[in-house]
Amino acid sequence: MYKSQRAVRALPARLVTLSANEGRARGRNRLTIAARAGSWLFLDSDMKPDSPRFLQTWVDLIARDDPAVAFGGFSLKQAPRDRRFAVHRALSGASECVRAAQRARTPEKYVYTSNLLVRRDVFAVESFDPGFTGWGWEDVEWAMRVARRFPVVHIDNPATHMGLDTVPDLARKFDQGAANFARVVALHPAIVQTYPSYKAARALKRLPSLPLIRSMARGAALSPLLPTRTRAFALRLYRAAVYADAI
Repeated sequence: MYKSQRAVRALPARLVTLSANEGRARGRNRLTIAARAGSWLFLDSDMKPDSPRFLQTWVDLIARDDPAVAFGGFSLKQAPRDRRFAVHRALSGASECVRAAQRARTPEKYVYTSNLLVRRDVFAVESFDPGFTGWGWEDVEWAMRVARRFPVVHIDNPATHMGLDTVPDLARKFDQGAANFARVVALHPAIVQTYPSYKAARALKRLPSLPLIRSMARGAALSPLLPTRTRAFALRLYRAAVYADAI
């Protein structure tokens, strides 16, 4: 018996596993079939609550407001500080670790299934698109659809993303996510065209030297001799160059 199975036996919980990886969208859709409550909390396995009242805060919010969708936020408060994760820390700190007041200005943009409360009736009409495979964008695209029909609430009840990646791992995820990014652009062009990542990809796409830029950006991001901020910028440039090929 796996350790996770033994742990679940001691809790009022049910462990659902898949023999084959069906992707993030299909996997989460499958979980909701087994769920029985009126509201669900999506919390990734590499997330660690920052407050001992983390769950109670969600319970209190449901009792008080019963929101359709609510995102609690990211942090790096407890994340590892190994040098090999420094670039990911820089990226995440700049783009994901955002307070609720700022997230609420563009509520659909800052929705990730890592710490997300969803009411059952919302998911009954808007589930994750199984056309998204591999890594990335399936939760953001879902939020774009949901925000047209339901209010999306943001609160400060963060959890730490413990599963930081090395630069090679991040680069591979960006490669995998290019097709998903293209799918979001096709489905929601008016929204995505306001995103800095799209604007950067469009600008790079016009350049005949795009392959060279992509290669140089990747090399700079991988170089341990460069400052972390420089490597983080290079990795963002690499991501934009990868996305430019996909759109």
